[in-house]
Amino acid sequence: MRRISLVAGSVAVFLTAGSLVATAQEPQVADPLGFASRPASLRVNQQDNMSVRNHFRVGPARHILTLAPGSGATVDISVLNLQGKDSLYILSSEDYAADSSQQGSAKFYGSETDGPYPARLWMRPEVTRLPLHHGEKGFVRIHVLVPRDAEPGDHQAAIMVQESGTDEQQGGFKVLSRVAALFIVTVEGDISEDTRIVRLRPRYALNWSSPITLLLSGRNDGTVHSIPYGTIEIRNIFGAVVDEIPVQNWVLLRNSEKEREFNWEPKFALGYYKATANLSLSSSVGESLAVPVSTGFWVVPLLPVLLVLLGVFTASFLVQYFFSRFEIQKKERNNMKKAPKKAKK
Repeated sequence: MRRISLVAGSVAVFLTAGSLVATAQEPQVADPLGFASRPASLRVNQQDNMSVRNHFRVGPARHILTLAPGSGATVDISVLNLQGKDSLYILSSEDYAADSSQQGSAKFYGSETDGPYPARLWMRPEVTRLPLHHGEKGFVRIHVLVPRDAEPGDHQAAIMVQESGTDEQQGGFKVLSRVAALFIVTVEGDISEDTRIVRLRPRYALNWSSPITLLLSGRNDGTVHSIPYGTIEIRNIFGAVVDEIPVQNWVLLRNSEKEREFNWEPKFALGYYKATANLSLSSSVGESLAVPVSTGFWVVPLLPVLLVLLGVFTASFLVQYFFSRFEIQKKERNNMKKAPKKAKK
């Protein structure tokens, strides 16, 4: 028996010797980003009234875990699509550490290289490919498993989220649009805390306007991270407290030194001021008080001072002008009185 198959569009026609049979095939829906393959366990919420911002957000920015060797934990990170289009996000893990050449900012080592305190292989995302419609927020479970032979102390890794297809060549450089969720995993055992506040200094010793920028430096030589918190106290030349700047959301990674910037924005300031950092240090070992550090600076608001000087100059000029005119008129009257009278004929 001869069989001939003809396909036209979405209709398949099969010819046999004694019959003609036509069957319709269901059209295939294109799904290049893989929305249909999202697992049922993945939580995705549609956020209402989300404007287009041409970027995506990842949160929380930092996770801090304390685990025993051989134990594990599961945490969630969220990815929010604000790009105004369907997007596919790729998740991977990398080690990171503090970069001393960049004032303690995070340095990443890539997905194939271990950092000095590795933990990238401990991170297992629930999915590595996450397609999202605009306005959708996906919650991805990150499973963290500490090996039984892990070294005590802090280990640092990050879950990197990158939009698929964002590798661009610009001027010979590859540009990557990536956002990191940082993880600090403290492995229990023989750990040490050795943190100190190194210095407090003003950016400028003489400030002509506000805000006044203060730079606070901390050094951590321990094996676990430290969290300094407290206040920077501002006193005037008479020793009275005029303001306090809160110090919070600051993490000093192990074996690092970092300088953080604080701005003081007084409504009005004039003269000499002294700033003192009164901080506590929190870590896995416990809490302790840091040795206070102080600095001094001058504030001379340029515009008000110029206006005052201009006012003083104008007042002085007007006073001098008034008295000079008064003296001239007085001399003219005296000269008129002293002038000789003409003799009568």
